[in-house]
Order: sequence, then structure tokens, then C-alpha cells
Amino acid sequence: MAKKGVSNRIESEIKKLYSKQAMIISAIVIVIGVGVYFGYFYFYAASECSNIECYENALNGCNKVWVLNEDDTYVWKYEILGDNNKGICDVEVELIKIKEGKIDAEGLERKTMVCNVNTNNKYPEKDMISCSGVLREEFQEIIIDRMHDYILQNLGEISNKLKQI
Repeated sequence: MAKKGVSNRIESEIKKLYSKQAMIISAIVIVIGVGVYFGYFYFYAASECSNIECYENALNGCNKVWVLNEDDTYVWKYEILGDNNKGICDVEVELIKIKEGKIDAEGLERKTMVCNVNTNNKYPEKDMISCSGVLREEFQEIIIDRMHDYILQNLGEISNKLKQI
């Protein structure tokens, strides 16, 4: 007798799973999920630029794109985050790789900063005054340490030049 009651409950639950309401609710949840997924990539995710000219053109309209910029010393990633409502684009800058340089800068790889970039200054790392973040702070620390070392190494020469003034 107990087996018959259990099997009736199982059959009842299976019928509920296949009811029209359950199917409609499942379809709505799936459609909403797919919509959110594609909406994110359409409205929020940055698309890749294949060259620096593409990035420069996107910067004029603050269009969300990202590009790798490589020079003799560094590989940078620029990602335009959007307009900051002041007519200036917010650009996240990441130091991807140090190709050539001193060993004290190796800890900067994969660090980021956000810069306020206008169309006159397309390369944020050239003028870090408008930037904030870990990358900028650690760059400043390295520069200060190097200046300190330079002053200590050349203290005699600096002293002589100051006496001449």
C-alpha cells in the first residue's frame, strides 16, 4: 500500500514538471538569461581593436574598445571604459609586459591605473598626472627610489655644483 502512495506522488510531481505553466516559466527564464548575456556584451563589454589607429578613432567618441600598444620597452593594454561626463574618456591602462628595463620595475606587470584621456593626449602613460591607481603609485615609488639612489651616488658632484651657484 505504501508503494502505491509513493508512486502516485511521483506521478503527480512529474505531471507538474511537464505542465504548461512550468514550460512557459522555464522558457521565460531562458530568454531573460540569454538576453542578459548578450546585452552585457553589446552594451558593456569592450571590443578588441586590431591596431592603434582603431583605438585613436574610438577615443574620439569614447567608444568601448581595447588595444595592445607595444613600444621598445613596454607592452600596454588600453581599454576605453567610457565618458566620465566631463567630455573626457576614462581609459584603464594595464602594463602587460616589460620588455626592457631595470629589475625593480618587474613588479609592475599586470598592474592597472585609470586615466582621464582627451583627444590631445592619446597615450595615457606619457602623462600620468591624470591617472590614479596602483600602477601609477608604484611607478612613482620607483622613480623616487631611483632619484634617491642617484642623489646618493652623485652627492659630491651635486654639492660642488651647488657651491658654484
